Amino acid sequence: MALAAELLDQLKHELKSNGVTYKDVSEALEVSESSVKRLFRDQDMSLSRLERICGLVELDIAALTERCFRDRKQMRALSWEQEETLVSDEKLFLIAAHIIYGWTFKRVMETYELDKHLAQRHLSALDRMKIIELQPGNEARLLLSPDFEWIRNGPIQSFYEEKLQGGFLQSNFTGSGELRLVINAWMSLENIEAFHENMRRFAREFESHKRYDKNTPPHKRRGTTLLLAIRPWELQMFEKYRHQNIDKVDE
Repeated sequence: MALAAELLDQLKHELKSNGVTYKDVSEALEVSESSVKRLFRDQDMSLSRLERICGLVELDIAALTERCFRDRKQMRALSWEQEETLVSDEKLFLIAAHIIYGWTFKRVMETYELDKHLAQRHLSALDRMKIIELQPGNEARLLLSPDFEWIRNGPIQSFYEEKLQGGFLQSNFTGSGELRLVINAWMSLENIEAFHENMRRFAREFESHKRYDKNTPPHKRRGTTLLLAIRPWELQMFEKYRHQNIDKVDE
C-alpha cells in the first residue's frame, strides 16, 4: 500500500477516535460533505488539505506519519469488522491465516488450488486491511506484532470454537503426533486463576518452539493445534446426588 493511502487511513482513524465527523471536515475545508467522502475514497488529497484536516485533531503531517508507522509496527489485534471480513470469505481467510502463520504467498498457491487472479485480489485486500504490506512479486510483509491475538470471543475465535467442537475434539488422540491429557482436581478459584499464568507461559513456549522448524521442508510440516483449557466443571451425573443444602460452586 502506498504511504499516502496509509496516511489517509490513519487520518480516518484519528478523526473517528476524536469524534470528528465528515461534516466537521467539510466545514474546515469549505467543501461539501460528499466532496470530503470522495477525497478519502479516491485517496487523493493535497498536502494543504491534509494539513488542515490534521489540525482538527491537533496533529501535523509529521506526527500523523509517525503514528502511521508506529501502528504498523505494533498492530496487536484486528478490528471486529476486519475479523468479520476474514471469516465471511473462505478463500480470503485461507490466504490470511497462512500468511499470518508464516507462509509465503507462493507456497500458498503451490499447496492449494486457487484462481491466481482472485488470490491476488485477496492479497490486495489484506494490504488494504493493513494485515500485510504488499511488495513486488506478490511478496507480503506481515504488519502484525509478534504478540498478535484474535479478539477474545470475536468473529475469528467464534469461528474456531465452532470448528474445534465439530472437528478437532472428534478424535481419540492416539494417532501420530497426537496427545491428550485430562487431569481432574478440586481447586479454589484463586488457585485456578494462579495456574492461568503457567498456561500462558506454556503457550509462549509453544510459540517459540515453532522456530525449530524454520528450516524443515514444508512437506514435512503439519498444521498443528494446541488446546489449553481449564474451568470449574463437574460431571452432571454427579450433581443429582448433591445434598440440597450444599451450594454448587459458581461457574
